[in-house]
Amino acid sequence: TRIFHGALIYDRRFFAAGSYDRKGFSQFVGERFKRLVIPALIYMVVITPFIGIAELGHKLDGFNMYGFLSGTGVMWFAVALFIFSLVYGLAPLIGHRPATDSNKKQLKPSFINAVILIQKFNYQSKFVKSLADSSFTVYMFHPPIIVAVALLFRPVALLPIIKWVILCIICVPLCFAAAHFILRRIPLLKNVL
Repeated sequence: TRIFHGALIYDRRFFAAGSYDRKGFSQFVGERFKRLVIPALIYMVVITPFIGIAELGHKLDGFNMYGFLSGTGVMWFAVALFIFSLVYGLAPLIGHRPATDSNKKQLKPSFINAVILIQKFNYQSKFVKSLADSSFTVYMFHPPIIVAVALLFRPVALLPIIKWVILCIICVPLCFAAAHFILRRIPLLKNVL
């Protein structure tokens, strides 16, 4: 998972330059705040406590800054991406241009790979587009769904690998269905996902 996230952050460098040049600092950072920080805060304030209190039966012991900050869960990636975007956006304002010639040379293989992939696989069915549009929502909301289904299977006596396969078969479509039919239609979430 960390290798995958690292690859995404690496590729984001290529897309950040054009986005920053088109939008400028305020719109560039503002858009990333809306798309990355607000979902992370929703996760920290709503989803993490829901998993702990409603699903796992933990008691609410009051506010704890360490607990709050460690509650980023899967959204650590969104927070990290926002921090990198902020640093990228601030660099030109303090006199450093992040896209040096050496950086552009490093980005060439990534750009070439993207062009080849786009040319070769530049088609999405309506179903695949729906899955792609829901992917960030699934990423954000899969933990409480998986925990709930896993708790239902707790009393079932099966080998762990078999439980895992069953959970995958149930949870993957369930997460995408919840994202598409419910979560992305909630007005607040619709605006940030």
